[in-house]
Amino acid sequence: MLLKNDSITRDIGGFIQDWTIQPPGQICKERKAEVCVERATGRCSILLSNLFYECHQVIPPNSFYATCEENNCFGEEVCEIVASYAHLCKVHGVCVDWRTPDFCAMPCPASLIYQPCKKGCTKHCENGTDMQICTDYATEGCFCPPGQVVLDGTCVHEDICSQCIGEDGSRHQLLETWIPSIDPCKVCMCLENRTVNCVPQPCATAKPIDCGPCEIPRLQRNSNQCCPVFECVCDLISCKLPLIPHCEDGLQLIQTNPGGCRPDYACVCKKEECKPQSTPFCPPHRKPVLVKTRCCDEFQCVCSCNNSTVTCPPGYLSSSITNDCGCTSTTCIPDQVCVHRNIVYPLGMTWEEGCKECSCTHMKDAVTGLRITECLEKGCSTSCPAGYKYVNREGACCGKCLRTMCEDKPLWSRRDEDVVWHNVGSEWTSPTDPCVIKKCIRVNEEVFIQTRNVSCQAREPISCPFATEMRCDQRSGCCPSCRCEPVNGCVLNGTVLAPGKRMLLDECTTCQCTTRQGLFLTYKLTCGKITCEPCPKNYRMEKTSGSCCGKCLPTRCDIQLRDGTILYLKPNETIQDGCDNHFCKVNQKGDFVWERKITGCPPFDSKKCLAEGGKVTKLGSTCCETCVEPECRLATGRLEFVKVDDCVNENQLNLHYCEGKCSSQAIYNITLNRIEDLCSCCSATAADTMRVPLRCANGSLVHHQVFNARECDCLSRKCQP
Repeated sequence: MLLKNDSITRDIGGFIQDWTIQPPGQICKERKAEVCVERATGRCSILLSNLFYECHQVIPPNSFYATCEENNCFGEEVCEIVASYAHLCKVHGVCVDWRTPDFCAMPCPASLIYQPCKKGCTKHCENGTDMQICTDYATEGCFCPPGQVVLDGTCVHEDICSQCIGEDGSRHQLLETWIPSIDPCKVCMCLENRTVNCVPQPCATAKPIDCGPCEIPRLQRNSNQCCPVFECVCDLISCKLPLIPHCEDGLQLIQTNPGGCRPDYACVCKKEECKPQSTPFCPPHRKPVLVKTRCCDEFQCVCSCNNSTVTCPPGYLSSSITNDCGCTSTTCIPDQVCVHRNIVYPLGMTWEEGCKECSCTHMKDAVTGLRITECLEKGCSTSCPAGYKYVNREGACCGKCLRTMCEDKPLWSRRDEDVVWHNVGSEWTSPTDPCVIKKCIRVNEEVFIQTRNVSCQAREPISCPFATEMRCDQRSGCCPSCRCEPVNGCVLNGTVLAPGKRMLLDECTTCQCTTRQGLFLTYKLTCGKITCEPCPKNYRMEKTSGSCCGKCLPTRCDIQLRDGTILYLKPNETIQDGCDNHFCKVNQKGDFVWERKITGCPPFDSKKCLAEGGKVTKLGSTCCETCVEPECRLATGRLEFVKVDDCVNENQLNLHYCEGKCSSQAIYNITLNRIEDLCSCCSATAADTMRVPLRCANGSLVHHQVFNARECDCLSRKCQP
């Protein structure tokens, strides 16, 4: 095993002791032999754990584990053995963070932190000199945190290294100037290497200073002051103090310049001094809401409208009032009416109710606000006019005057003396018509006169022939005389048709009765028949009730294609015309309806596509058309130079050629048991010859033939290896 001095040893204990790093401030002492009370074999197993797996590949842990088991009476010795193995691991580039707070912890002094694998530099600033101790290998120990350096054995911030310490112990940054408190007549500066340079403070002529409001300058001399200077003191005589502001919303009044000669006030918020807000009482149309203010929140009664529809009971009028919030409240105001048994009666109205007579008075009900209804028992009058008799009614308050005699009075009479009274059951002849007999009868409680004609001698009824009617007139006495006379009108199929009237014999025949003037008035019957027009092609005649000719109904749908062609579709038949779908259906009324559905397609010019050599195909699975450019197409080029011997062309020549891409593939041939290449090239399938005039050097003109491609296509070719 290799020691620090590069020597080799077989003593494991000595090897461990040589490589063990003691914590700062401790003295390594030899452990005294003691009785082993509890072995630490279980703690040695950390050497074989996966924590040291990477190190196992470099340094086998078996010997260290064996030594640990031999010397495992005390945990400190186990920690030394594990620390030695971990140190060797770090030497070989494998750093293991194996310590825990409960296992072999390495305590660090205050301001230092433990790092198992510290690399790089540690900064020191001792005696005003910055120093760095750098290592290129991992080191275990207690170090300063990042951004701090070692000063007098403790970790401090990097800025402290460049600070100067004054005579009074105060610290100052580099190039900072200050006046020492123990000697105010000096001016000191912090220089490099934490050097302090102090010089006497020069005194200049004291100059007046600009003072603030309500201040005046005054020359000041103090025992601890080297140079006299002006100072500003308060002028309370001529100073105009500002107005003290009134603070709202819970803001507190403070002086922003305590100790100033002219006080400045401001309203500031002190949330901690805000008093708890209690919910205030608000009117019904407002509700309490906690409002955010500049400082202390406060409750405010904000508008809260709850408009509702109020239905007033009978006798009341609705009155709507809009308050300051714009809320509408409806109240019921009593009207100047009476409400009796839920019925409204106007003021002054009277009515009967059973044996009482009620009226709507001017008196007002103090509770309801309505007028008071007054009902009084009514008195009964037993006096009746002539021809009437007072009769009590069962269950009624008063009796009733019932008529007991019939009153017969001539129409031309206006005097009461001409009235003749007849008892019930008596009969008499009408004084104005001897053919009328009157009788006084009673029906229930009513009495009235019943009239009937004088009965004439019964005769056999006259049977008038067809087209005649019986007419009766009273020529003498009370009984009429009857006879048969021709009817006024035309006779048709046992029916008499009045003059000017029409009659429909059947759906197509109509007859009319007209009159003829002459010596005698005669009647003429004229009949006419309607002629029906035949239905056009693809229409059928359907008879309808009450119609002679019926109506022509279609049997197919007439449709027109895009090219103007007229077609006829049967019901439920469909035809596609490009992107137009035509459908024939029959609606609930039996009418034939032509439905045309048009599919919208993007703009497409088929002529341009074909002119450029493309192919017109369908766009996917739609009915729309699109242009597919050919893989191999005819292109036009410009031939600028043609030379044959000493003859060249004078003009440029437009020449057609083939260009484009064609598919190629490599397919396995199972017969030949190999992969064969299949190639196709863009080739000319047809060409024309063109005569090109060439001008020779001797001035003569000759013609030369060139080939001009006319058609192009992809042709199979054998692929060259």
